Amino acid sequence: MALEKRSLTQVDNGVWAASTTISTDLQRVGVITEIEMTNEITPSATLTGATISPDSGFRPVQNMRIVGALKTYFNLPADPGGQGGTLWHYMNKADGFGLGHLDGAVAAPARAYTPVTHTFHCGARPRDQWGRRNQFDLSAFIPAQMDGQLRAEWVTTPNTVLDDVVTLNSAVMRFTLHYVVGTHAEIQEEMARQGVMLPASKGEGVITGMVPEWQSTVRVPTATAADYTHEFDGPIGGFLARIGFLAQDATATRPLRAGDELTGIRLKLAGQELITIFGDQLNNQLEYGSFVEADDAAADFQAFVPRGIYLLNLRDRGHQPWNHDYGFDLRNYGAQSFKIGLTLTTNAAGDDILVAYERYVPITIPVAPLG
Repeated sequence: MALEKRSLTQVDNGVWAASTTISTDLQRVGVITEIEMTNEITPSATLTGATISPDSGFRPVQNMRIVGALKTYFNLPADPGGQGGTLWHYMNKADGFGLGHLDGAVAAPARAYTPVTHTFHCGARPRDQWGRRNQFDLSAFIPAQMDGQLRAEWVTTPNTVLDDVVTLNSAVMRFTLHYVVGTHAEIQEEMARQGVMLPASKGEGVITGMVPEWQSTVRVPTATAADYTHEFDGPIGGFLARIGFLAQDATATRPLRAGDELTGIRLKLAGQELITIFGDQLNNQLEYGSFVEADDAAADFQAFVPRGIYLLNLRDRGHQPWNHDYGFDLRNYGAQSFKIGLTLTTNAAGDDILVAYERYVPITIPVAPLG
């Protein structure tokens, strides 16, 4: 058979319920290169008023996990405020996936729901060399047909507040899979055609591909921290391409992103300081925000970046060609050798820092037959 590239919106979907893990089986076909998840949010009334709550369209996703029998491929940081979906949205925007949602109107000529799309791009190249969407990027993939099970686990928040008067009535999560079907040889030939540079082995055996293995954590500081002294261990093993941070204030009905908490980030590897960067420099590199601050209805600065989000790109930090795609090579490092230090200017009870790690790990087992 010849290699084929396919896209499929599957019939099985996830139906929202508060404070629930909603599990949806994903079709195990070929190797999956991208999953688009569109959440059809039905509010109790239109969301066109000036009282819309910050990040209201993103917070129904407290967490999303893509879980197989072999490993967990994707995992957001989960907190009760539901800001994992917000961090995911802005990582999507940085990758060029667009705004990801319509306006909040739920009356004609609009639909009776507002669709919000989040994208899990499995590989390291969401755009090709010409800047086009790269949905069949084989720089990394989920070996779906090899895996004994594959499911999306949508974790929802107990908070149903969308604005001062509107709540979330219902939502349906639909899944579109982009995948490649072919023999092992055909997959390898397509990877070569795309210019995929796999890393050299460090004792794993013959590396035949890369798979995503995102990890996450939620930090709950108990005090302020000067000069990067709020320190914790980062993940080791595999490759680390990007870290996303979101700083959040504690509020009962409105979980608010905070711009006055996390003000500096430092990375150290084996005792060597690699990156020290001021938080505002990362925050200001974001594209403009939507569903942004509580006071964004005022005609203040018009378009502006969302406060409290910091995306640290770690690609191209090494001297090997594969560092361009996969970032820091953290194989063969021991426990506690990778340290992340934060400067925390303010702190109050209930504040937290969400952290998402975009990681890739080699696979050394054949990926065929996949047809």
